[in-house]
Amino acid sequence: MPGYRALRPASLIAAVVAVTAAQPAVTAPARAVPNLQMVAGTTAGDSATAKTVTAACPAGTSVLGGGGEIIGGAGEVVFTGLRPTPALNGYQAGAHEDDTGYGGSWSLRAYAVCGSAPAGVQYVAATGPGSAGVTYTSVFCPGGKHIVGMGGHVNNSLGQVMLLGSNPFDPAEVLTPAVPDDTGHPGTWTLESVAVCANPIPGRTVVYGSSVNNSATPKSATATCPAGTRVHAGSSSIGGFPDTNSLIRERIVPNAALTSVTATGRETAGAGSPDNWSVSAYAICAP
Repeated sequence: MPGYRALRPASLIAAVVAVTAAQPAVTAPARAVPNLQMVAGTTAGDSATAKTVTAACPAGTSVLGGGGEIIGGAGEVVFTGLRPTPALNGYQAGAHEDDTGYGGSWSLRAYAVCGSAPAGVQYVAATGPGSAGVTYTSVFCPGGKHIVGMGGHVNNSLGQVMLLGSNPFDPAEVLTPAVPDDTGHPGTWTLESVAVCANPIPGRTVVYGSSVNNSATPKSATATCPAGTRVHAGSSSIGGFPDTNSLIRERIVPNAALTSVTATGRETAGAGSPDNWSVSAYAICAP
């Protein structure tokens, strides 16, 4: 309105300007890894014997960790891999029907947790030979770097090797165990352990949650990040004694808010397991 400001006393105008100038700027809290987000990729739902899918990170971001889930499968489909891609541009899940096959439709979903590449980020992996029993392969972050993501992969699994987990031994080791199923493996297989490493991130922590240890199936566990932190990577492990080769991981999923990771496991179809067993979920969290 013309002349409107002229109607205001000069002293009042000065006071309003002074109060406005004194207000502090409101800024979002600093994030250890900016642009943190989760994306997913899903295969078709059909009866194909083996499937692989990659959740691709948006341009300008790098994968930290992720997860996956077998949708359907009725305990007759096993993970062959859950791992960040070597180029750090996505997270890949692989699965295969067991040696007796599965007649129904199933699908496979991969989740990737992506963000701006942290300082010193790099992909490292180690591969070891398989055996007739439980096999372990470890990979270590170099030069004082810490784990920010993890995964594992069975080469030539034929659906007859159980990928039992990718376990973070803080701050620099990822241990990946696997075991042939009840009928064994007819050939040669190898086991790869994967880590995404970076310079130490302030406030980074590793948390876990475990299910009850009994013979019920299926069962789940959730790892919840401390307040003020978010999931940068997730994983799980499954085990029982002595019947580990009758157990499969079925689901390792960060929630949409990136505040927790939930893992689900079950006994294989048919024989199952009479022994007590449990599933654990892991989350690497940072502000």
